[in-house]
Amino acid sequence: MKGLGTDFSAITRETVAHENLQRQMIRETYMKHGRRASTDEKALTDILCCRTSEELASIKEHYENRYNKPLDDQLESELSGEFQILMRSLVAADRDQSQTVDAPKAKSDAQMLYDAGVGNKSEDDTEDFITIFNTRSYAQLQETFEEYQRLAGRPIEDAIDTDFSGDMRKGLLAIVQRVRDPLGFYAERLNQTMAGPGTDDKALIRIIVSRSEIDLADIKERYKEMYDRELADDVRDDTSGEYQKLLLAIINN
Repeated sequence: MKGLGTDFSAITRETVAHENLQRQMIRETYMKHGRRASTDEKALTDILCCRTSEELASIKEHYENRYNKPLDDQLESELSGEFQILMRSLVAADRDQSQTVDAPKAKSDAQMLYDAGVGNKSEDDTEDFITIFNTRSYAQLQETFEEYQRLAGRPIEDAIDTDFSGDMRKGLLAIVQRVRDPLGFYAERLNQTMAGPGTDDKALIRIIVSRSEIDLADIKERYKEMYDRELADDVRDDTSGEYQKLLLAIINN
């Protein structure tokens, strides 16, 4: 980018040729240290509510290496209330990684969630939701949600809509969607970045880049199933120039 004009082909070539972690190292070398002026709760929800314990541990390590401060301390200082507790519990990375489902435990947890959602919700009830949502394996949560629907006669999403609001509600719903349809979770968020006027460029870039070496190919297929359109076509229609070429290069790589 030095001098007159910009060698966009070189930028695209070098960006696509490197792995995601290498891209971040290049970015760190290029950019000066800086901080956002405010907290992006939506980004926190999208990033933290859908990661495995291994991915969360890696995020915490890279965050502390970059900012010389534990991620948990940063969340404590910038967030408050139920949402703070949810996010800090997530980054503790205490989720069970077992794929074995304990049916009696699922019934017990479903009953606890049902009881917590009946009448006036207390602080202990909120802690019950957070503990179950953030420590049970995704397979166990799937069984728990099914047990809840059999018990309550309605999906767990309805209880969350009734008993919670704001960022806490969005965070819990994101976890439920991650459990029920992990690929759909990302496909829906990609679609949302391009829905309506304007484009949420930061979210679009974050999802495409962060999933590029994990499951972007599967997300593309799920996107086509959900919206009957190719992800690349929607990105092409919603972006332009070298920015568009770079995103399409990652999508099609």
